[in-house]
Amino acid sequence: MQQPETMPQISYLELSLSFVAILIFGTMIGVLVGSLVWLVFDLMAGRHAMMMVLENIRAQVPDKTGIMSALVYSVTAAFYAAFFVTMWVVAKFGVNAPLKLRVAFHDWYGDNQFWWLALVIAPAVNILSSLVLGAVDPQAGNQPPTPTSLSGWLMLFAVAVVIAPICEEMLFRGWLFTALRTRKAFGTTAMITAGLFAFMHILSGAYYAMLIFPVGLLLAYARERYGSIKPTIVIHGLFNASALLLAYMTAKP
Repeated sequence: MQQPETMPQISYLELSLSFVAILIFGTMIGVLVGSLVWLVFDLMAGRHAMMMVLENIRAQVPDKTGIMSALVYSVTAAFYAAFFVTMWVVAKFGVNAPLKLRVAFHDWYGDNQFWWLALVIAPAVNILSSLVLGAVDPQAGNQPPTPTSLSGWLMLFAVAVVIAPICEEMLFRGWLFTALRTRKAFGTTAMITAGLFAFMHILSGAYYAMLIFPVGLLLAYARERYGSIKPTIVIHGLFNASALLLAYMTAKP
């Protein structure tokens, strides 16, 4: 197994402060940019239409107009972009280390095991998790409503398969894993990062978060083996893509 890249040991204080700074300022920027996105939609569609969109989201009404999908995924993309910018700023001015080094965005060379992880194991874990989740909590992970238009599916694909994996892997298998691995063994690092990764999904339901935990362990294993977040981004993206494919196949017209 490939050893982690050479990194100076990072103190728990520095890790804690930098992580909290990313969460706080990333959220603040995300709220600001998300509010601007809302304002643009409000000006284009009108206040009454936007109030109806909010009610439809709460009531899980199918997105017939496409406004709901466009709004939700635009705001989501804005939040991810905010966290990306915040990580860069903290790396640049807060901890004085290049972002590429802090998040382990290194070159890597795939092998047969990687393709098994990406194309077989990750989708299989997703399908199994979806079946279990559907049995124990059918309403979990249902926000936002499933798109009903091609444009909605394309926006969801861009956010879930491209933007989300990049930003989430930068934060969890990048920023957190890299710092913790300078002080902790792989097992401890994997458990902590997978636990926080699962907790981040708690808004989709406790059962959903619990089923995300083994996914975090799988991604931590890939991060350790290849010494880079590039393969974990690919695996994460394919995991989400399989989830979208399953949702598309089971979506009600």
